[in-house]
Amino acid sequence: MRILIVDDNEDSRVLVKTTLEAQGYTVECAANGKEALEMAGRSRPDLIISDILMPEMDGFALCQAVKDDEKLRTVPFVFLTAAYITPKDKELAAALGAERFIVKTGDTGELLETVGEILKEYKEGRIKVPSQPTVDKKELDRMHKEALIRQLDKKVQELEKKHEALEESEKKFHIISATAQEAIIMADDGGRVLYWNEAAEKIFGYTKEEAAPKKLHELIIPRRFHKDHLKGMKTFQETGNGHLIGERMIELTALRKDGTEFPVELSLSGAMLEDRWVAVGMIRDITNRKLAEGRTKKALEATIQAFVRTVESRDPYTAGHQQRVADIACAIAGEMGLSPELIDAISLGGRIHDVGKIAVPAEILTKPGRISAAEFEIIKTHPQVGYDILKDIEFTGPVLEIVHQ
Repeated sequence: MRILIVDDNEDSRVLVKTTLEAQGYTVECAANGKEALEMAGRSRPDLIISDILMPEMDGFALCQAVKDDEKLRTVPFVFLTAAYITPKDKELAAALGAERFIVKTGDTGELLETVGEILKEYKEGRIKVPSQPTVDKKELDRMHKEALIRQLDKKVQELEKKHEALEESEKKFHIISATAQEAIIMADDGGRVLYWNEAAEKIFGYTKEEAAPKKLHELIIPRRFHKDHLKGMKTFQETGNGHLIGERMIELTALRKDGTEFPVELSLSGAMLEDRWVAVGMIRDITNRKLAEGRTKKALEATIQAFVRTVESRDPYTAGHQQRVADIACAIAGEMGLSPELIDAISLGGRIHDVGKIAVPAEILTKPGRISAAEFEIIKTHPQVGYDILKDIEFTGPVLEIVHQ
């Protein structure tokens, strides 16, 4: 059995076609009534399923044309529409000779059941086409025009609601974007800026008008990183992926309009827009945080040095030992290719690994002769003591583990 689907919505055509083909039917598709009429004239279908609102020729006009054609008038005709159905629409469909009127609900069960019933009736010859129209042509034309007006009016109302919802959504996005402290930047798959919010203007120094025509690497990326950026954009253009896409906030160095570099946090994601990949980034200026971290680090360093001096003043025989351990450990770590962050932690751990000796009596630390077993047991407690002293400090890296070991 051959079925002709008529719908200007491609998604709807594909859904109905796939559903019917899965049941073994042969299915052809047309995007409007005019195209469907030409196809039916070339090859007579066993059933026509049509939407109502379509360009060039609507569903009602198609049904009338099919029923007026001597070769096609016995072909069963079914309306399948998501549009706004009234009893008058169904009355017009019946007057035109349509066999059924189905409202799209997303449930393909009713469609399959209706198609099965109609084709069975058609095969058994139980579908009768009146020799004369049940309504005269003038009345049909009037009903047709009124039906189209109703359909179009409902469609306009639906579009107005969608437009209002879109405007409301755009307002909300503008408020969020305008009040955000982070720069929100969108770039196409070639790196060209598509969107640049108010925070981006403040952070980088470029206005929207200055930024929009240019590429990201021309604006905010230091020259030494251009090669890596362009390589990453090529991968993003082809696949929508990249080593920064979808990562959590990562720290990078960015460039202001005045040429100064500063630290930022970046969160980057990819999305499809009009069949092309776009990258959306949220960028936070972390200059103040880094300055605060620097001050905290300096204060911590000063405190640690005070600890070191205190320990060494109580144990002059091992003065400089902690610094030498730190220097040797860092040299080994560098040869191993460890990260700068981990080497910093090793350096710090080395310089304070004996801080627990502050709890060992000075007479034991400075004893000129052999120490007793009991005294040695006291000295062996210094890693745990050092750990207990430092455990509430938030170190970056395995500093506490170094001290504890």
